[in-house]
Amino acid sequence: MHFLRCFFGLIALLAIFEALRNLPLATVVSISFAAPIFTTILSIIFLGEKVGFYRWLAVLVGFLGIIVITEPGFSSLNVYYIYPIIFCLGLSYVAVTIRQLSKTEPVWLISLNFSAAITLVSLCTIPFIDWVIPPLKDLLLLSSIGIFGGVANLWLSQSYKFSEISLVTPLKYLALVFAIIFGYFIWNEVPSIKTLLGAILVIISSIIIFRREIYYKKKKFQYQIMNKAPKYWKIAKVKLSKKDKIMKKLIQRYNDHTLTTRKDVFFSLCKSIIGQQISVAAASSVFKKFYEACKGKVNPKNVNKLSVIKLKKCGLSRQKVKGIKELSKKFIKKEFNPKLITKMSDEDAIVYLSTLRQIGRWSAEMILLFTFNRSNIWPIQDIGLLRAISNNYKKKYLPPKNFVKKLQKKFTPYCSVATWYLWRSIDDEPIQY
Repeated sequence: MHFLRCFFGLIALLAIFEALRNLPLATVVSISFAAPIFTTILSIIFLGEKVGFYRWLAVLVGFLGIIVITEPGFSSLNVYYIYPIIFCLGLSYVAVTIRQLSKTEPVWLISLNFSAAITLVSLCTIPFIDWVIPPLKDLLLLSSIGIFGGVANLWLSQSYKFSEISLVTPLKYLALVFAIIFGYFIWNEVPSIKTLLGAILVIISSIIIFRREIYYKKKKFQYQIMNKAPKYWKIAKVKLSKKDKIMKKLIQRYNDHTLTTRKDVFFSLCKSIIGQQISVAAASSVFKKFYEACKGKVNPKNVNKLSVIKLKKCGLSRQKVKGIKELSKKFIKKEFNPKLITKMSDEDAIVYLSTLRQIGRWSAEMILLFTFNRSNIWPIQDIGLLRAISNNYKKKYLPPKNFVKKLQKKFTPYCSVATWYLWRSIDDEPIQY
């Protein structure tokens, strides 16, 4: 993969140099900025990235802006026009390989290999050309180009690693805007009206991309786990550590994570129903299939559209299918209002949640603990909690009810925190709903 990245990168560089020698600069630049279109296509073919209408629109608007700025002329087509197209294809394939390599390789290594390949190829050309040592001024300028080019290459590789390439590549259009600014202040070049009009189109292109990214992040936020710990978490750890020696050890041992929430009641209710009376591993497998059936968007409308047969294929029992289908209908018809729960006591909220099909006391407690982050939930029907109590406090399974109640009294008002740490003692992965 490193070889392919270097090979196509070098081909792209050689092609652009040859194009610049034989074609007008405006023509080369305008064609070379078609790279995002090739990149977008390759990202779909090789990486399976989904590119929607608005990103395609952003690419085309940006390309149109480049054409307006550079005022290309295509009246005299010749064989040299193939070179900037080769450059576009090479650059696009480089973007794809960087995206793939960055999953397993550090960014600095990807950049270093490419720089080493360029250096090696350059040295190999010395015997075939009349080498002249450049003057000091030119040497400094060439060195600056190399340094800034290397840093730019490193940052570009980093951006490809952390974002989709079809998102990053069109943003390079902004280089033209900076070129206009530097040209004016350094060389007193006043941009023409066409240049300014093209720059506006480039900016619009970038704004479209940024706005779509913000939109998708907000939308995705509903289904991602929040990393912010509940406000009571720190003080709860201190007080529980003082009250119980075993709990103190658990808190010190599993201090890497905290209780989290999705803030999505419907999502958590579905996951709670799926997880009933089966192991954590089985529940995870079934929910993954369910999530994929919903096309990554677990909401009432999508769930309601799923057929009974499709839900059963996910691994859901007949009762769980009925429960989830009825749940989606209640949310759509607004017969159930999760916002009311925020004003209820724990017991009242459990009663309210239990009016839903397939939601009993245990499921209601999971919702209060994980979705609403209630601080004092002690789910004594939970097998995992009872097993953790038996293991940590050296009691037989099932632990005596009186002992379980004694712990509840000791851990109040932070039973949720104690429950979470007891769960961690029997499962390396933090439980999430």
